[in-house]
Parts: sequence; structure tokens; C-alpha cells
Amino acid sequence: MNRIEYCIGLKNIFTEKEIAFIRLLATLLFYVLEIDFDMKVDEELKDKSYLYVGNYFYKIKTYEFKGREITDQDFNRLSKKFWKYILSDKESFLNRFQKL
Repeated sequence: MNRIEYCIGLKNIFTEKEIAFIRLLATLLFYVLEIDFDMKVDEELKDKSYLYVGNYFYKIKTYEFKGREITDQDFNRLSKKFWKYILSDKESFLNRFQKL
């Protein structure tokens, strides 16, 4: 499944605003992987970035928010938590990311 098909599937779960935020984080993650993790830039890396961020927020929306809409304030808090996890334990993150 490529990132475009994945984003279409997200419309069944997330609002347009939530999808826009997920796309933004996935794009940022793609560049972080390229620069900080020295990964090869290709379409597969972009697809995996979307998949990783989408799955991250799907779990949060399903289990933590019980399906309710994620607000701007929630996204701000969750994105800080997301980047802290990635940048504080790069090896663990990279292992999980590569298993996708």
C-alpha cells in the first residue's frame, strides 16, 4: 500500500484536519530520516513515514481518545511526545521503523 492509498484509508478514521496534521508530521519524519538517520531517499521511505505516523495516531485516537476528535492542543502535546520519543532513543525507533 502506498502513501496515497493509505491517506485515502485515513479518511474513514480521521477528520480532514487530523489528516493534514498526520501528513505534515509524516513529511517532517521523512526529512529527519534522510538527514539525521542518513537513510536513502526514495518512495518507499516516504510511504513508510506515512504508515508509521498514521499508525501512531490511529492507536492514540482509538485507545487514548476513544474515537473523539483530536484537538489542536492535543496534537501539539502529542507531536512533542512523538519527536521526543524519536530523537531520545534513535536506535529503538529505527529498529521499529525498519520492521514496517
